[in-house]
Amino acid sequence: MRQLYYVKNDDQMPFYSRPAGTLQGFPQVQRLHPFKGTKLTEDLQWFWFRLNLTADVKESLQAWRSYTAEGVAFNNGSWGLNLCKDYISGERLKAPFPLPQMGRLICGGNVICGVEVGKRKVPGIPKGLDVLKVETIDVRRPLPKWITYETHPWLIHHATIIRPDIGADKVNGRRRVNPFPQLGGREGRPIYYPLFSDGDVFYPMRMLEKLPLNSPPPSPYNPPW
Repeated sequence: MRQLYYVKNDDQMPFYSRPAGTLQGFPQVQRLHPFKGTKLTEDLQWFWFRLNLTADVKESLQAWRSYTAEGVAFNNGSWGLNLCKDYISGERLKAPFPLPQMGRLICGGNVICGVEVGKRKVPGIPKGLDVLKVETIDVRRPLPKWITYETHPWLIHHATIIRPDIGADKVNGRRRVNPFPQLGGREGRPIYYPLFSDGDVFYPMRMLEKLPLNSPPPSPYNPPW
């Protein structure tokens, strides 16, 4: 029996304000701490790619190149696969290109598991806050095989985008939350990402909602999809 914690959306945290984005919305990512990148080896790249593999391989490859690119979300800066070794596309595999990295990030609307460890000094988290030690896919160990969002929603997440705070665009009294668009958004398929790390990571409890035991994960989207 796993205790699930709901990752609050931006507008569910009065103390939080995301920098302004576009009218289309912006990735609703939050950092796990201590924040760093996880090097995406060939095995890790294939693990992630298969989460979003459709019957149309060309479509899946095009989507992969988009949601892993620099400036999108999880691989920002010099970590983008468009700048590094891309084993899925078979590009930039020789020196001097480095391995890409995936930031220790989660998206609002998902669920995580872990252990409540109280007030612990963690780089990047304000002093005095209670924190959760978050369960992740530890890349230092053999990768779990064939897990999905349906079987492990605390380890496989939906990539979410939150819309701007525009009154007419709200639904259920809150800002709209949509899937990443690379596989068609609400008219197609969601984009999934794995919760990778190569060490202990933590997240503030005030940014989580502890769900009742045995309750199913809520929809990551608003309105639910």
